[in-house]
Amino acid sequence: MEKKLIPLLADGTFGGTEPATRKTLALAAYEIVQPAEGKDGEEAEEEGEQPDKVSIVEVKAIKSNVVSVKLDRTVDTTAELKITRKGLKEDDEDDDDSEEPEEIKPLPAFVQWTDEKLTEATMELDEKLEKGAYIVELTGLPDDQMNVKVFEFEAEEERIEKIEITAPSDTLPQSKAIVPYKAVNQYKEETTLKASNVNILVGAKNSAPIMVPGSRYLIVDLTDELPGSQVFVSLLDHKNAQSAQKTFTVGDKPRVTKLEVGELKFNDGQSIFKTGFRAFLDFQAWDQYGNRVVDPGVLNSGTGIVVFMNPGDVINYDKSVNNFQDINNDGYPELQLVAFPKLKTDKEVTVHLFGPGGGQEVTKTLKVAAPKTPASVEFYAWDKTLADGDVDKHVELRVKDASGYTLTVNEIVYAEVEGQLRISSTGPLVLESNAPVRTDSSGRTVGNLKIDIKADDGEEGLIRIKEIKGRGPGSVIVHLVELNKFETLKLDVREKRVPNAIVTGTDTNEDTDEKVPKPLHYSIFQNTEAGPTFKVVDQYGDDFGPENTNFKVDLKLERTSGEPGAVRDVKVNNKSVMNDVYSNRRFELKDFHSREIKYVGSLTKEGSYQLTASLVEVEEGGQNVIRTLSSISSTAEVVNPKTAYIDYVLDVEDSLFAAGRALYDRNMISSVTDATYIMNYYKAFGAELEVRSKNALGTEYKPKPPVLGITSNATKVIGHNNSNKIIGLESGKAKVTVFFEGFDGEIRSISKDVVVNADDLYVKESKMNDSDAVKKNGSTLDWNGRTIWDPELLGPKNNNFQIRDQYGHDIDVNLPIYNSMLDVRGFIGNVQYIEPYTDPTNPKRDKISLGADFKITYVRNGDDKTKNNIKEFTLYIASAHGIKKKRFILYP
Repeated sequence: MEKKLIPLLADGTFGGTEPATRKTLALAAYEIVQPAEGKDGEEAEEEGEQPDKVSIVEVKAIKSNVVSVKLDRTVDTTAELKITRKGLKEDDEDDDDSEEPEEIKPLPAFVQWTDEKLTEATMELDEKLEKGAYIVELTGLPDDQMNVKVFEFEAEEERIEKIEITAPSDTLPQSKAIVPYKAVNQYKEETTLKASNVNILVGAKNSAPIMVPGSRYLIVDLTDELPGSQVFVSLLDHKNAQSAQKTFTVGDKPRVTKLEVGELKFNDGQSIFKTGFRAFLDFQAWDQYGNRVVDPGVLNSGTGIVVFMNPGDVINYDKSVNNFQDINNDGYPELQLVAFPKLKTDKEVTVHLFGPGGGQEVTKTLKVAAPKTPASVEFYAWDKTLADGDVDKHVELRVKDASGYTLTVNEIVYAEVEGQLRISSTGPLVLESNAPVRTDSSGRTVGNLKIDIKADDGEEGLIRIKEIKGRGPGSVIVHLVELNKFETLKLDVREKRVPNAIVTGTDTNEDTDEKVPKPLHYSIFQNTEAGPTFKVVDQYGDDFGPENTNFKVDLKLERTSGEPGAVRDVKVNNKSVMNDVYSNRRFELKDFHSREIKYVGSLTKEGSYQLTASLVEVEEGGQNVIRTLSSISSTAEVVNPKTAYIDYVLDVEDSLFAAGRALYDRNMISSVTDATYIMNYYKAFGAELEVRSKNALGTEYKPKPPVLGITSNATKVIGHNNSNKIIGLESGKAKVTVFFEGFDGEIRSISKDVVVNADDLYVKESKMNDSDAVKKNGSTLDWNGRTIWDPELLGPKNNNFQIRDQYGHDIDVNLPIYNSMLDVRGFIGNVQYIEPYTDPTNPKRDKISLGADFKITYVRNGDDKTKNNIKEFTLYIASAHGIKKKRFILYP
């Protein structure tokens, strides 16, 4: 109970099925304090006696789309499981001449660990398993902690073992009628039949049944049958040799005797019933025999459903057409409702459905929303350069209504097409949407629109500058029509862009994920390669790389000392292009800009080279250079690692956190000095060390000598894994010595004094990608059980969310493990709902919350358990560094 492995319940069951007796408790207590024994009387393996390396020991299918996985030892939360279909590859999107091998494509699967020790898991696939080989792979752990990390198993195709016709009555109405069935597979799951495997016979005049895809029923047409006649329905799954038959009596025409009403559905991307738009009301109707009524002709007849509205000025219900339509092709019609256009305010309407066959009436009160009226507009800060000739630039804006509500991108697009926003420009700016002509809610064609609609590049809801013609001052103007207010963004358009200079490219800093300039000077060992990256920029410092231009880049390779052929090759974009013999090469800008350049060292020779890149302008249609605009040089020194001067430097932190003491004081570990355990389970506290090598000028050689071993002169202060990491245990100071093999083959050592401090941790820095997340699948996405690091939320990448303490420990997806020392809190707030769940007293509103483990609990309470009725929510992460927040829009 103390470890919360079993609950303390008032009924005395401790989470079991029966109350525990005194005898049960006494025996359990006695067994706990005795040495554990295995089945053969031998002492059982305790947790510390598990295999050193983890292996997958069993994989098997337990459902048609669920696989169970067993490991032979515990793992931590960084472990991940992936499943692939053997032989299924990613589409190769690289260039045709790419040397990269194809990667196996993981299948979409929801992985859930089913025990606290993380030794068993289930993998629920989006699709059913097919006959053939599948591969489960364990990832996320260091290779030296895994033994069998890939496991292949054979899956069998789903088999139907039983079919049964489950109609509620022996009588079917004289109309189109539903005949439900139940099919059970080898996993005892109810499933659907494949139409290609099934022969259906109907003993009726209209013998062509409809088998609705993905459903568990047939639709048969008995309209032409005589009441009292007999018809039979037969199902034969010839592949699985299973069948079911039933004979029915044809009754009278159906009369609706019972009704139930459900929720609204949409088929045009809407999530709210808006003025001028249509929605479909879900309902269920039964006839006098207990069958579902699905014939649209019957539903719209005198014995079907009578529909009327109160008040009558909200929904334009046209009784001259059949408003019962099956919008999602599931065999069950919905009731089409069309709201009158141009409603100025939100209005409620009650829809009445009356079944004349049984005298029953049901109602549904709906809210038809008038558009959110824009009351204010803010332009995001503009920090970009605009130049004559630019195309496809975008202006981002934030629009709010009078209550302060921020309109979604769809609502901004809607506001423009409905005439609530009018956008114009002055000066050389030409504005035009990617869909400049659209239809408003009343069916009128509207043109000259400026805001982009749905686009793959994420520019939806932004004002599009289609092109810029000329230079000078310009502006983007947003007119709030109903308030007659104007907001203006003033912009300055500069001269046409021209290439101006060649500059060094950037690389990503491994520690900070920040972009840093790549070096220009390289010392490389024989038979290794390294090199720079260059970019061409315009006069404003922006990247410049158009395809057709009379500006080129000339590369020139010169040997400055040493033996010819010391640099045996120069590669650009992994293609050999230059050497001592072919030492000059001209490139188009598009083939040079941001392409990686590599010097390839000779196997045996030494020497120094200089590579000069010059940005030149050539004659139109010719090759003669008119002028050189910019040049940049890079050097490469190829040396013999066994004879060159090499300065070895130990790269490790100067001070460490006393993780052992902190964890021990919080009862999280049993020993301050158990370095192995701490580094395995609290990896963030381990400090990586490596030996770097430099020449006399301080230029670093790319290869790093491998570490052979580590020692500490105070093992109670600093522990290590004898490979690549040390960890602070207790406050104090220790000398860390690393042994490695020098490039001359000699075993060498290098030492450094490191201080360990026992002060409390605190959050020194926190960051979060706070831009709104628009979830296009948010209405149906299952949020329950997802942590904030799930790809659908913040994701696992550091640039989306990161906590960093004063020692530089980056705490991200494993924050729950460390949070007792950092005290970070998470909340979900600003929850907004779709109609008709906006009323706070509505008991069918979904519930969402965030636990101390940063895992979401989401409970669907609406009538449609396949959808969420929360429209949006905001995630808040609070620490000593402040509050970070991010808005998630589920219904854009």
